[in-house]
Amino acid sequence: MISDYRTLVTPSMLQILQDIIHCDKPMALKKLFLSSRIMELLMLQIDQVQFNDQKHSISKGNKEKLHEVKRYLDSKLEPEFSLKTLAMNFATNEFTLKKEFKLLFGKSIFEYWNGMRFDYAKRLLKEGCSIKQLANQMGYSNPQNFSTAFKKRYGIPPSFFKTS
Repeated sequence: MISDYRTLVTPSMLQILQDIIHCDKPMALKKLFLSSRIMELLMLQIDQVQFNDQKHSISKGNKEKLHEVKRYLDSKLEPEFSLKTLAMNFATNEFTLKKEFKLLFGKSIFEYWNGMRFDYAKRLLKEGCSIKQLANQMGYSNPQNFSTAFKKRYGIPPSFFKTS
């Protein structure tokens, strides 16, 4: 059920909803602010409906192939992979792979794969792995760069997830 929820409400939509819920503008500006955020939310929902209609244009065979690519990515957490090699391994071309993956799953291949890696890193942090080890494992030359990317993704530093 949660995965269905995430496909219906995008991070952009969640941010708008948070802005609406936590609006602390003076009354004179509040109505204008809320109206603009609601219009933006409506626009995102219309875009999502159009996007979902485009998903249906992907052939059944390509959908199956894209799900295979996704399962393959789920099992690979190396610091890098080649889109060209991935396309060759799944008998497609890079352009089609990138375009249809994003259409079907709502994220680029790299966004999806990088998100999985950071989710895995968060899990390892909770299990006691050091930030320095994770930075190295994820291909960052500097733990500070990893921490910055982690904070950008989750809104909190990786040290928050470290067990005491």
